[in-house]
Amino acid sequence: MRASSYLLIVMALAFNAIAQQNESKETPLSAAPAPTLRAQERVLLQRSDAQARALDITIRRWSLVAGQSLDPFPERGHLIMHLRAGQVATVIDGKREQRKEGDFWEVAPEQSCRVEVTSEMATLEVTAIKPFVTP
Repeated sequence: MRASSYLLIVMALAFNAIAQQNESKETPLSAAPAPTLRAQERVLLQRSDAQARALDITIRRWSLVAGQSLDPFPERGHLIMHLRAGQVATVIDGKREQRKEGDFWEVAPEQSCRVEVTSEMATLEVTAIKPFVTP
């Protein structure tokens, strides 16, 4: 799948999440992080070879406090992560990077990921893209 397809999907879901923002309430910060579901959709992509592929796309917001870490990060699939507020350190496949507010990065499905809060708080918005699997 092309990067432009991912971008188009993420933009559509982001607009949907913004529209729903006034209707949903954020979960309070707590010792045990629990994400807030922002949007969830199943999309069907038509490929150039006439085959269709269904994807489940979920956007969740994670509100974390100082000292919290998620190891491993609980979301699965191809992850597009956006640090909306605060600072975190990530360890992706053993490579540590400091992230600041406004940063975007991605985590491939086969990669391991750890997120550590390095400021008083941090808010992550995570888009998870997974192939639809029939139950």
